[in-house]
Amino acid sequence: MKDNKANGKVLMAVSFGASDPETRRRTIEAVENDLADSLSEYRFVRAWTSGIIRSRVKKEEDLDIFSPEEALDAARRGGAEEILIQPTMIVHGKEYDELIKTAASYAGMFASVRLGKPLLSGGNDIAAVAAALEKAYGDVDGNSVLALMAHGSYSGNAAYDRLAERFHDDGYRHFLIGTLENGEGISAILDQLRGKRPRRIVLAPLLLSAGMHALRDMAGDGPDSWKSRLEHEGYIVDCRFTGLGEIKAIRDIFVGHAKNAAAVGAADGDCV
Repeated sequence: MKDNKANGKVLMAVSFGASDPETRRRTIEAVENDLADSLSEYRFVRAWTSGIIRSRVKKEEDLDIFSPEEALDAARRGGAEEILIQPTMIVHGKEYDELIKTAASYAGMFASVRLGKPLLSGGNDIAAVAAALEKAYGDVDGNSVLALMAHGSYSGNAAYDRLAERFHDDGYRHFLIGTLENGEGISAILDQLRGKRPRRIVLAPLLLSAGMHALRDMAGDGPDSWKSRLEHEGYIVDCRFTGLGEIKAIRDIFVGHAKNAAAVGAADGDCV
């Protein structure tokens, strides 16, 4: 990770975390590097929200990762005055709400605390993500269905619906999104496939980093995985394992959100 010169301004990238080093390098660290390079006037620090994953990488790699609160405490001890927080979250859901609360609780400790938006935060984001996915999965023709596995969130699922609508408006009729939330995602996809007989199902994650847990749910050999459920219904399934963090156009959206927050502080939950 690039070590930017300390100057009282700290850029904190907040992710859920990833325990596999290679997956982390291709996804989370790729976003982090682009953020650090694009906002080089800030001193960069990373934080992960998952305590379980932080503990695991400490045990397995002796790697210390801050929680968001720990990162903010360290920035305060280090004399930081301006904090810019950019999440690598996909939608405005529970994780982002928690980050808003954390940022607000530290607002009085710095001259400014600014919070960037998640990936899917407006119409321009929806269009840009759709374009990036259309390019990444350009081989999915009209005889196939692209089914994306999202994590899901109590308040963020509407963004997935808008993304699906955008795909359909662009002429991609064979495009479905399901979520892992409550285990209902694959059932919803199977319901939408009733009466259709596509040549194949291209199954891929709509996740920043496709870790082992997500891949097991999506493509594992167990009877409840999405792949197994689809094959049980007679579909040919082509599994892809590209995390969103591996796609440059997706990383550019995160960078754009961080720059917008730095410039005007207009992000949801912004604290100044």
